[in-house]
Amino acid sequence: MFASNLPINKPKMYKLPTIVIQFENEIEAKAIPFFRGAAIASLDEKNILFHNHDEDKLRYSYPLIQYKLIHKKAAVMGVGKGIEVISQLLTAHDFNYQIGNEKVNMRLEAVNAYDNDITLTEDAGFRYRLHNWLPLNSKNYAQYQQAESMVDFVSPTSQANGLSLIKR
Repeated sequence: MFASNLPINKPKMYKLPTIVIQFENEIEAKAIPFFRGAAIASLDEKNILFHNHDEDKLRYSYPLIQYKLIHKKAAVMGVGKGIEVISQLLTAHDFNYQIGNEKVNMRLEAVNAYDNDITLTEDAGFRYRLHNWLPLNSKNYAQYQQAESMVDFVSPTSQANGLSLIKR
């Protein structure tokens, strides 16, 4: 885990709409990739936002559809433009997922929409923590190798990722 205080140059307020599709089913953290694959497989039309890659290219940007656990229960969250396509999961009507070696009938618990206000102020700075975050891709791996320390590399990269989130 990494924490840092970074100043923000321009105070600004952002609206960040999100939607969370929450299932009743509890799954283990290690099953999230299988849950993700099963959710994507249930869709008739595949949108790059669900999996962040096409046949021949990767999408290097903040994930606008995220697969996660909320209170140990499977959930899918849409952020910004991800909200526009996440409804495909609900209209697929096929919640019989193959998660690893197990067939699971996913039961919908709730669908909640949020309109989050995010304010960044110049003088306050902010503290953040990263957990299970991989900042490296083929583009910035060379930059990582040239950095004098992990902090020199991670701080600007994580700040850029955070800012890309609120610009969605």
